[in-house]
Amino acid sequence: MSYLRSIASGLIGLVLLGLPLARAAAPSTAVTHKGSGEVEQIHITADHLTATRDGKVVLEGHVTLVRGGQTISADRVVYDRKKNTVDAQGSVKLVTKEGDHFQSTSTFLRLNDNTGNAGAGQYFLHVSHGRGHAKKVLFEGKEKLILKGVRFTTCPADREDWHLFVSTLKMNRKRDTGTAHNAVLLLKGVPLMYTPYLSFPLSDRRQSGFLIPDMGSTDTIGTYFALPYYLNLAPNYDATLRPRYMSLRGLQLQTEFRYLGKSLEGTAEIEALPGDRVTGTDRYAASLHHKQRLSDHLTANADINWVSDQDYFDDFSSNLSLTSRSHLPQNLTFQYQNRDWTLAALFSRYQTLDKTLLTTEYPYERLPQLSVELRPPERANQLNYTLRGSATMFRHEDPAMPTGERLTANPGISLPLRRDFGYFVPRLSLYHSSYYQQSNGANGGFTTGVASIDSGLYFDRSVGRATSHWKQTLEPRLFYVYSPYVNQDSLPVYDSNIPEFTFDSLFRENRFVGGDRVGDTNRLTAAVTTRLVDENTGIERITASMGQVFYLADRRVSIPPGAPATTSQSDLVGELSAFIGRHWYWRGSLFWDPANAITDAHTEYLQYHPTKDRILNFGYRFRRGVQDLVDISTQWTLGSRWTVLARSQYSLLDQRNFDTTLGLEYRQCCWALRTVANRRINQNSQQVNSVAVQISFSGLGGTDSGSLRNTPLNQTILP
Repeated sequence: MSYLRSIASGLIGLVLLGLPLARAAAPSTAVTHKGSGEVEQIHITADHLTATRDGKVVLEGHVTLVRGGQTISADRVVYDRKKNTVDAQGSVKLVTKEGDHFQSTSTFLRLNDNTGNAGAGQYFLHVSHGRGHAKKVLFEGKEKLILKGVRFTTCPADREDWHLFVSTLKMNRKRDTGTAHNAVLLLKGVPLMYTPYLSFPLSDRRQSGFLIPDMGSTDTIGTYFALPYYLNLAPNYDATLRPRYMSLRGLQLQTEFRYLGKSLEGTAEIEALPGDRVTGTDRYAASLHHKQRLSDHLTANADINWVSDQDYFDDFSSNLSLTSRSHLPQNLTFQYQNRDWTLAALFSRYQTLDKTLLTTEYPYERLPQLSVELRPPERANQLNYTLRGSATMFRHEDPAMPTGERLTANPGISLPLRRDFGYFVPRLSLYHSSYYQQSNGANGGFTTGVASIDSGLYFDRSVGRATSHWKQTLEPRLFYVYSPYVNQDSLPVYDSNIPEFTFDSLFRENRFVGGDRVGDTNRLTAAVTTRLVDENTGIERITASMGQVFYLADRRVSIPPGAPATTSQSDLVGELSAFIGRHWYWRGSLFWDPANAITDAHTEYLQYHPTKDRILNFGYRFRRGVQDLVDISTQWTLGSRWTVLARSQYSLLDQRNFDTTLGLEYRQCCWALRTVANRRINQNSQQVNSVAVQISFSGLGGTDSGSLRNTPLNQTILP
């Protein structure tokens, strides 16, 4: 048979090319055709041929034509050299240059312009991995393809879980888009959706089209359905429109616009619900996050967030890139920075959402705050200078609150003496604040100084056997601070407060944060830290610290003004973190009151992380009279298809759930189903329930969006 094919190839060359018979020994024949300004070669093999006087060649038996990366194989082919057409019959298989496959009983092609048609049969599209059956295929050039009466899926042949029935399916490779008309989507044979029109990408490139819809139900908005539409406006900016129908509230439009430039980037989001059916009001939300480099040293940042009312997040569980907060920031910052200096201008205000706060407890607006900071790199064993200062105009939405301007200056000098075995850092600082209160025209201010000495030693030793590589350190530390008493009771409090007491606060110069108060202090902090270090990897396997403040005098400055603090020592604070084995990690802290022999606060956190897709966290936080909370979270893959994501925060103090979320994902090779249920407490201390469902099909485009995108399950799972 191979001998007959060689003879047939030679005869094809003789008839089509008029070549000498001596050239007929090649196993395949190259046919040169000129058309449309191009020279193309067709390589043909067949068992038999018949040439006709009108320029046609009939090829029969194992016919194969190869042309420019395109291959046609069939039982019988009629090649018309004059018209440059191919009419294939029998078991026809067409493989395009792009890797698409078409099998049918008949195929007709015009080779000049790659147009033609194929009869009923199977197809496979390389780029989208789509496959199925079509009643008819129309080839409309190299870039376009039309399929009639189509069954379409991206699932493998032995596991076709979903498919589309489509009357007309159009493929445009130049646009990288597929469009389906009169499409019915079936999952496991069950019809899920009908749409008269559906557009989807043929590859992973960004393009406009519908994203994955999501649906669900909550106590506050009822049953909802959202269908996002993605707009690929340009390579460096895009937008997403997400109309969401809510049975209790009405139709809401959520929008997101993203942009990226050579020196800037940002995201703008807007939500609008005209005529809320429950409140009878218009409800809105907006946010802008913008970063821009104006020059090598100058940058600008905007973080602006706004909602129409305090209940917005409680009612809508918003899709904005914000969680429910007590205050929404509205900040605009300009910053100039070089090696040592930083100059900044801040325009800042907050929208308060916490309805339990009085208006007098709302934060002040800064319109503006101009600040300067000199902080050169530390030079060991030399004098170091620092400077911080600010000029701020404070405003408040409650007219009863004092408003005015404040000027602060905080120069400092230090002499860091550092050696391999330890350090000794004396420091002197000057704190000055002056005020002009516009509300009453009063002037005032204060000036005080702070002296501190920070000192510590390093000891280390090898532990374990001689062949081990473990090192243990012992790091004692003493920190002394002195600041005289200066009466500040008559001055306003714009931005000062008492920070949360932590291990790091043992080493603060000022007992307060902000520029309105400097605490009188005469105290000594004693602390010690020990570490167990793996010298091969540098990883600290165990780190333990303990410290306490000893007060050498009473503290008279307070917020608000009150009786002096007379305790002689702070809580004893301890912290411990440890890697336990390969997959376990533990972290904890303890605040113990030695005067009353009670525990004021403690936290425990245990993590098990055996693989990258399996993590389990146990957390417990206790603060006497304030918090007693259990926090458990997990992401766990079960087999190859199921994933569980969950988090629960339960208050033992209030004997109630604070926030519980449970998510399940079932993923097959070509589709996925996700559902998330949540129960939380809103601002009115009421339990609010919600459930969201999302289903996606590979090959139909889109990304995860909507309700599942900003749940705690897709944010950090760590407490």
